[in-house]
Amino acid sequence: MSKKVMILLMIILVIAAGVRLYNPTFRSLWGDECHSVRNAIGIPQSLMGTLIDHSHLPVYFVALAGWMRLFGISELALRLLSVLIGFIAILVIFKFAKELFDEKTALISSFLLALSPLAIMHSHEIRMYGLMMLLSIFSTLYFWRLIKNQKTIWNIAGYFVFTILLALTHIYAVLFMAAQFIFLIINYLQEKNQSKSLIILSLQILVGALVSFFYIKILLSIMPNLAGGKIDMVFSVFPAYFRLPLVFFVFSLGDTLAPWNIFVVLPAGLIFAYLFLMNFKELKDKRIVFLFILCVVPIGLAALLPSTIPKYLIMILPFYLLLIAHSLSMIKAVSIRYGLLVCLIVFQLVSISNYYKLREYHNSNQMEPWQKVASLISQKYQNDDIIIASTRFVPYQLLNYYLNMLSSKHYALYSLQKDIYFWDGKYFIYDQKGVGRDFYAVNNPRIWLITHISNDRSFPPGYMKNIKAKINKNYQLVLERKFIPYEETLVAKLPIKRHIAGSNRITISLYERRE
Repeated sequence: MSKKVMILLMIILVIAAGVRLYNPTFRSLWGDECHSVRNAIGIPQSLMGTLIDHSHLPVYFVALAGWMRLFGISELALRLLSVLIGFIAILVIFKFAKELFDEKTALISSFLLALSPLAIMHSHEIRMYGLMMLLSIFSTLYFWRLIKNQKTIWNIAGYFVFTILLALTHIYAVLFMAAQFIFLIINYLQEKNQSKSLIILSLQILVGALVSFFYIKILLSIMPNLAGGKIDMVFSVFPAYFRLPLVFFVFSLGDTLAPWNIFVVLPAGLIFAYLFLMNFKELKDKRIVFLFILCVVPIGLAALLPSTIPKYLIMILPFYLLLIAHSLSMIKAVSIRYGLLVCLIVFQLVSISNYYKLREYHNSNQMEPWQKVASLISQKYQNDDIIIASTRFVPYQLLNYYLNMLSSKHYALYSLQKDIYFWDGKYFIYDQKGVGRDFYAVNNPRIWLITHISNDRSFPPGYMKNIKAKINKNYQLVLERKFIPYEETLVAKLPIKRHIAGSNRITISLYERRE
């Protein structure tokens, strides 16, 4: 590697680190992130029970559990694991792109990944998606080396280890393995190299056999929801033919840009589409065919599934950006090449700015200010207050995290059997079902009721209204705070009616016992 390339790579890495380390705790944890913490906490007690019971694969949660024991459970500590994973991914895509093409393409692709709004978001998210992306690059690096007939023990072991780790991180990894298998068949038909193909095929079969137990368990657990049509994903309302361009939209501009921002979306879409389709001119090049298959096959298959959302396919992102980088590197006119690159950077910076300003989030759950909610409660909390969370998955878990777990000297323990936390914090927090059916039995001087927008889908119509009516018989409302009206979220402006008009993401109600 030349000195110039080394300096440029270091600049890219500094930019990547800077944008990821800039205030990584600017937003609160949300439901799925707290779910990750809960799973990781449960691992020392019951690895299989914790993960299979909640339809998850183990790799990310095992890694998070180890990280938590080393660095604690603060918001910063939890997010730094994802920051590290995202940073390493930039180094590995540089290595892969350099082996596949050249140093110029490697620099451009690593720069695009460094500033990718989707990659930045998942470099903060306490979820498995950033790890999916990293492991997919590693798996593909060693797969390509085997395709090139570099059958060393390290390459064989590398492909097997990283592919099985990927397969045990998220179930959509099977789509990525399907793309590798399809390319393997195409390559075999061209080269007729039986020895090389058998090695790779044997490794894929072995990986499939080893992960089959987990996959069968997960499929059995989600089958009732699939059969009953209970999949509740925003993307599921769109027809299959429309989901594919939506995935490419998110890959290009991230999850924090409204599709009707035509002054950004239209020119950015045209440039990304032009650079992506430019590669069709080189379909005789095995490398281009390989990258196309890695991108198109998983996305095409996933578009047929009602549960698909773009982040499930984040493993494709590096190879999509690599195709964009290759097209840019092939443009001979330097002014045009760098002009297009600057345009892409500007468009991505708009999405990154929205991300840090909590604007135009495709997933409104990620905007919820649970830090502020917990701070308000802690400031006004009195001894003998009781805090009732409307649902277990979101308010109960997040309130326990911010009010009890962060202030506790010991980790809160999670009981799968009883589905409750044990902690040594001072805040008495219950799921609304946990206080018993008879609200007349509640004798605490004050009650905090924390409701969430998901209540309209979690309970029958009028359920929470009835709960409030029971409380009002013995208590009077003395304080109420509402956060994020539904009408201010992106989903409310789409033809998707997920929630009741006029509702709020979070509502805090404080009741005082009547004299």
